[in-house]
Amino acid sequence: MRGLALASLALATPALAQSPPPLNALRDLGPALNDCLKPPPLDKEAQITIWFSLKRDGSINGKPRIAFDRAEDENSRRSLAKAVIEGLYACTPLHLTPSLGAAVAGRVFSFRFFVRPHQGARDT
Repeated sequence: MRGLALASLALATPALAQSPPPLNALRDLGPALNDCLKPPPLDKEAQITIWFSLKRDGSINGKPRIAFDRAEDENSRRSLAKAVIEGLYACTPLHLTPSLGAAVAGRVFSFRFFVRPHQGARDT
């Protein structure tokens, strides 16, 4: 009887938002970070490559480094680098399966962003 009461209580409560399943393959890391990281709006195209490594638990290991950046001016480069590094910290720890955690621990990853200028709405 007690099991029936708990089951009916579970059915009566609203469904909570489901967290996505843990990442299980190396190929899942790029899309997961790409979905999470949002670079700042820029007037011109820019590129940035960041190097970082992860721990088994999906958190950042050490300090991420900017390996390459190209933007129109120094201010754009700085704001882009800051946004990408802060975004990386905000997106981690990644939810990893134990086997993927073991595979990525201490491995250096290179993640490249291409930022295109925001196309404003047209007057018609």
